[in-house]
Order: sequence, then structure tokens, then C-alpha cells
Amino acid sequence: MKRFIIPLLLPAAAMANTTTAYDVIHSGDSTRATLFLICFIAITIYFVRQAANGYDEKSRRRLKMYAFAAWLSLPVSLFAALGNFASGKNFHGVIFLFYLLITARFLFNRHMENKRLIKKTEEREREVKDEVNQIYDGQLPIVRARKAIIRDGEIAHFSESAKLVENITTGYTSGGASVRVRVVKGVSIGTGRGRSRAIKENAIVARGELVITDMRVIFAGDKKSFEAPLTKLTSFESFADGVIFHISSKSYTLTLDEYDARVADAILTALLH
Repeated sequence: MKRFIIPLLLPAAAMANTTTAYDVIHSGDSTRATLFLICFIAITIYFVRQAANGYDEKSRRRLKMYAFAAWLSLPVSLFAALGNFASGKNFHGVIFLFYLLITARFLFNRHMENKRLIKKTEEREREVKDEVNQIYDGQLPIVRARKAIIRDGEIAHFSESAKLVENITTGYTSGGASVRVRVVKGVSIGTGRGRSRAIKENAIVARGELVITDMRVIFAGDKKSFEAPLTKLTSFESFADGVIFHISSKSYTLTLDEYDARVADAILTALLH
């Protein structure tokens, strides 16, 4: 709810800040000026911290809104600083001016950092796309496994961090109330409490390394591990950040980095087809 309410209040907050700054500066009331200064700085810090969460594709619009509010505080700070200097309140003017410079520097640094992150993401996207195209052309990479033991004559084509996810029981729902049936006056029979039901959720049960070789699929985890020859792999399902292996009557779900999942899908497709 907060992510929807706060952006709607940003324009109103900006107008209120500007109006309040004008009224406070010309009121001659040092107490009101000090309170406004404290509130203004607190609100600006909140917007700056929200805007400084870094580049995130899923929440990019929300981060842009917070960044806009933080940048909007700069002219308000400048207006308040100049107004305080003009009315002889040099102390408040210096504080507003100093805070203006710090906020501008911080926002500029965050803007440049986000640009670097975007550039890095785009470069990684191009690298993965080129690697996937090479795999489909028959040029499979050769890597070294970090934890899994590779047999003689076996070639590892993929080795990246992965998490094993299983649907496990995390709790139980309470049973229903007991039911009593009246037989005759003063005599009733209870049917007992209803049965409780298990609450199941997907949870990470092991962290380790997924290795795909020309012979096997291996997951070397800290708590659980598995391996299977490619010939016993019934099928596999790829999704945005992971893969599901169907081996005989069992299924194993592994989550990976989004880019690693794309490479793993390409290698499995090349090996099995």
C-alpha cells in the first residue's frame, strides 16, 4: 500500500514544502523556521534513501519517482537558503545551502553509479547472447568444476552456483471444531476434532554448484546433492531463473542467476538434441 500512496503524495508534498518555506521565511519566527528545517531535512533524507536503492528493473518507475522528489527538494533548499539570507537568518541559510550541496552531490553520485550498473547489465546481456549463439553453433564451453568430482574423460561444459528448492511442510492448519450429535435427551455423541492439514511451501534446502558435463548432470550441495547420467534424464524444464530436472520418477528444481539459467538451457538443449 505504501508504494502506491507515497508517490501520489509527492507533488502535494513539494507544493506544501515550497509554500511553507515562503511563509516561514517571511514570518520572522525562528522556532517555526527551525522546525521546518528539521522536517524538511528528514523528508529529503527519506526520499534520497529511497532513490538510492540502486538500479532495479522491476522497481525502476518507483525509484524514478523517489529520485524526482529528491531532486525537487534542491530548488526548495535553494529558495529557503536565499530567503533566510535575505531576511538576516544567516545560520539557517548556511544550513540549507550546505544541505543543498550535500544532497546534490549524493544524487549525482547515485545517478552515475546507476548509469554504470545499467551499462554493466547491457554488457552482460550481450556476452550471454553471444555465448548462447556459440553454443547453438556447436561451440560448447569447457570449464572446471569447483566442488563436483569429474571423472576421467568427462568434460564439464557448465559450472555455476545454484540452489535446490523443494516443496516442504512448514506447518499445519488447526483442525475443525468437534461435532456432537444428540441421541436422546441428555445424551450426545462427539465425532472428535477435524483433521489438520499440512502447509507446504517451496523452500531452499541446499546451496551448491550445478555442473553439466557431456555425460552427467551434477548438483553438489552443502546439505543435499544429486547426479544423473544424461541418458536417464527424462526431460528438463527451463524458466527465467532456474531449471527443473525430471529424472525417472523424481524431479529436482534448481534456481540460478538469470543469465546462468539461459546458458544452462542452451547447453542442455545442445547436449540432448
